[in-house]
Amino acid sequence: MIRQGCKRLGPAAAMLALAGWLGLGPAPAPAYEPDGESGALGAENTEVLPVDVVVRVINGTTHKPDRAQTVTLQEIGAMTPVVASARDVAGEVVFQRLFLDETRSYLVQVVNADVPYFARTTGHDLAAGPVTVYVFETTTEKTGLAINELTVNVKRAEKQLQLEYLIAILNEASPQRTVLPDPTSLELMLPEGAIGAACEVITGALPSSTAPIVGAKPERYGLAVPLRSGTTRLRVTTSLPYDGWAQLRLETNLPVRQLSVNVMPVDLQVTGDFSDEGVDAETGWRGLSGPSLAADEELSWTVSGGSAPVIDTHGGGTLAGAPARRLERVKRTGISLVGWLVIIAALVMALLALINASRRGNAGQDIERDDDTPRPRRRRRRE
Repeated sequence: MIRQGCKRLGPAAAMLALAGWLGLGPAPAPAYEPDGESGALGAENTEVLPVDVVVRVINGTTHKPDRAQTVTLQEIGAMTPVVASARDVAGEVVFQRLFLDETRSYLVQVVNADVPYFARTTGHDLAAGPVTVYVFETTTEKTGLAINELTVNVKRAEKQLQLEYLIAILNEASPQRTVLPDPTSLELMLPEGAIGAACEVITGALPSSTAPIVGAKPERYGLAVPLRSGTTRLRVTTSLPYDGWAQLRLETNLPVRQLSVNVMPVDLQVTGDFSDEGVDAETGWRGLSGPSLAADEELSWTVSGGSAPVIDTHGGGTLAGAPARRLERVKRTGISLVGWLVIIAALVMALLALINASRRGNAGQDIERDDDTPRPRRRRRRE
């Protein structure tokens, strides 16, 4: 049966047929999966209808409709794709016939006077609409600003301390206004000897980097970002050479209402005006609470000791631990692949043998009878 099939299909087709018969052929094409969700479009008898999304731009200072340079609707996710956008909007814009997932989150961004404003919402709320985004009048007066929370994370690496500053700035200006930098909006003192500084604004869909500038004091880093009414969150990271002892200091141009320091490993010793809050069971960091600070008030403290990171060289050098386990998985995968290649090669050889046998049968076809009746034997002449 297989030989007759080979003669009808040809060598290439026969090889595919045999592979499919053994279950080694290519997998069938998957059904279309919209946006990475499982299941084909026709898997359920549901209908997705387009909706009109209404975005209103209201001035929170005057409580009147306002203009927007741009209005953008984005889906919140790894890629934050833009769903719709409009320019030069006066009071309101309607995005027509949008297909939205009511369970997903979306971000509406409105740019007014070069300042971005945001509103987070869901597809369900967008469809129910309208969505209102508030913009504000601007000022350079900082009297309504304060750092509501400042958290300093200190982690020991092999020869350095890794420092992370998480800053939540609260704008309580009355009436509500956006505070513009003049020339800075926040100034932060980092420890002497700190290597570089990376600054991010983490309010919005994704963090956005901002370059530090020189502050009013040369030893302070200045950030020039607009501070909208409400809370603006910033992140500053840097590192400090460490040989078992280091002095840290902190100063900002704004008052600090709540200061926290977290250290890793937990045996790092911190001397200063701090209260030990113990080790967090979930994160494994040891927390300390510090004093509130007035604007331009400097706080100094020291960090010493702490267990250095252990590089396990037992039984595999730098490949011990998780990297070694990943290598072992690669080895196992490699062995499995080699085994499959051997099996496929054997199948190909068997199939080629069948094809050669089929060709030999075709070569002698002209001397064969059409039926299966045995031929009479010819008698051999006697010499």
